[in-house]
Amino acid sequence: YLTTGTMIIKESSGGGYGSASIMQGFGVGAGYTNVNNQLIILGSYDLIARTVDSLPFLNVEYITKGRFKTNYYYKDLSPIEFVSTSINPMIYGVSFVFNEKSSSEFSIELLGEEDENIFRMNGVYGVPFSNEYFSGTLYKKTNLVLKTPIYIDFRSLESLESEFASRLSFSIMEGTSVAVVSLTGERPERDKDFINMLSSEFLADNLERKNLEANRTIE
Repeated sequence: YLTTGTMIIKESSGGGYGSASIMQGFGVGAGYTNVNNQLIILGSYDLIARTVDSLPFLNVEYITKGRFKTNYYYKDLSPIEFVSTSINPMIYGVSFVFNEKSSSEFSIELLGEEDENIFRMNGVYGVPFSNEYFSGTLYKKTNLVLKTPIYIDFRSLESLESEFASRLSFSIMEGTSVAVVSLTGERPERDKDFINMLSSEFLADNLERKNLEANRTIE
């Protein structure tokens, strides 16, 4: 699925000393250079990192693995939700298997390469728990009718940053200063949340820069 967001980039009226006239001497308008500078900021790892950090639910993924297709469950579509208080970095990229034991109880286990049981814990929905790998609370959001186990994967911030950075693309609508931000992926709702948050963080970053510039001018 292709998910896109658009935003108007306000053309800069200022710039460094003589910068506008210098660029115009090369046939490049000040508005054009400003829009492209803003695209560089939009795609920067710093802004992507701030965006990922503002979406804490991205670091836990819920997956079912069928014979021909892998399904990813996101937010309201997921039958369970794990709200973490701590995650041991050693389990990033590791898949834990979730199974429902009863209407109020569940189990989470880690299987080895030959399906030997390395770790297993039992828990109660809505009751906080802690172990050497992670701590938090797991909630049941819907009645489980899945015939296959749910895999819980924990993602590091670095892996999320790299993933979104590799899938992000930017363009400018011809003849305008409108920036188009796009993501192509299997989970459009997740990508929509990311683009909306990226836009919010971009606006906040611009405001910080303007305030800093104003303070320097006053000084």
